[in-house]
Amino acid sequence: MAIVEVLPRKSIDKPQSEAMELEEEISWMAPYVLFLKKGVMPKDAKEARKMRINAPNYTMYWGRIYRRGHSTPWLKCVMNREAEKVMQEIHFKDHEQPPRGSFGQDTSGLP
Repeated sequence: MAIVEVLPRKSIDKPQSEAMELEEEISWMAPYVLFLKKGVMPKDAKEARKMRINAPNYTMYWGRIYRRGHSTPWLKCVMNREAEKVMQEIHFKDHEQPPRGSFGQDTSGLP
């Protein structure tokens, strides 16, 4: 049996959506994307030198930019809004359940 409460008015004024607003945001990735896609180097000599040094650490795959490592998996580079969303998801995922021990025991009652 379910308890249902009928509200006299709407509790939400606008429909909520998970869709992100797509805004063109200039980020640190833009010069790398230009270089990896078209081979375009920055005009500033210092920035061009940095690009030559750091560009081998990045790759484009299916339109996304990833940071490569020798002994680590590829890390997807994200915009600031995506990074905030990922951090919130990780934070709330970690805090939904009490911490577990190494073999899955509940350690919430331990001092």
